[in-house]
Amino acid sequence: MVNFFTMGSTIKELVHDLDTYLKLNEDDLVIADRKRIRAIRKKALGGYYHDFLTSTATPKMELVEDLRRSTLLGLADKVVGGHYDDESPSDRRGMAYTNHFDI
Repeated sequence: MVNFFTMGSTIKELVHDLDTYLKLNEDDLVIADRKRIRAIRKKALGGYYHDFLTSTATPKMELVEDLRRSTLLGLADKVVGGHYDDESPSDRRGMAYTNHFDI
């Protein structure tokens, strides 16, 4: 079976999904959960989980770990399934990295 879905990025679609989760579950979340989710959101907005904008070697693995630690298992599964893999080198550092291998 072919899985058709729209891929997104960690900066846009992941942040949107986190915002949606926070809004839908606002009354059910304890303060510690909200803080963890907001911390993930902040890191995502800053490019920490982005394949080309981060300084970490395994951004998606760290994202999955952070989401699972925050009991956001559905979002972690989306990461594993490639839902947030629509990322390209969009800054100079990322371009320099990819161009290095074209030499």
